[in-house]
Amino acid sequence: MTSAVWPRAPVLSIWRWTVDRYERAATAGLFGPQPHVELINGEVIEMAPMGPMHAEFTRRVGRIFAALSDNAWTVGGQQPVRVADDSQPEPDAWIARGGRGTYLNRHPGLGDLVLAVEVADSSLALDRTTKLALYARAAIPHYWIIDVNAGEILVFGDPDPGAAVYRAAGVVASGGRLELPEVPLSVVAADILD
Repeated sequence: MTSAVWPRAPVLSIWRWTVDRYERAATAGLFGPQPHVELINGEVIEMAPMGPMHAEFTRRVGRIFAALSDNAWTVGGQQPVRVADDSQPEPDAWIARGGRGTYLNRHPGLGDLVLAVEVADSSLALDRTTKLALYARAAIPHYWIIDVNAGEILVFGDPDPGAAVYRAAGVVASGGRLELPEVPLSVVAADILD
């Protein structure tokens, strides 16, 4: 009896992106002239185009956070933050330690960020799972998801980086307040939701 030797199936390569490789590719135009992509856990993810509702809620948060821009804080939105060697998301809004000029030569990263905010209209599942784990693993102290469809803000705090979860979670409706102990910020939720 003879045995047949089957050829081995080729091993397909999986490209895991690093932030450095991702930035070089973006600079070279690999993702197109106006890409809306984020690097999440080594994968380049194409994000859905922003609809009018998402844009309106993002503007509302931006107006509230604008008062913080001084020598102690930098606020941003839909700009890169480096949370790991393989992850550079672009939260809809964020607050980082350090004022004007702090981030001229680098994006805010580990230890800089105090808050990440995502506006969720069609992205709620991604924001509650993948992004939540990403921000908890990066030890970002506070994470808010503005659920525009439910008219509430999901608030997460006390990250456990090893387990990639937040130990504290709550829901703030229109009548509630949002507080950040580290930052001189007290927000009436209605200013965002209504």
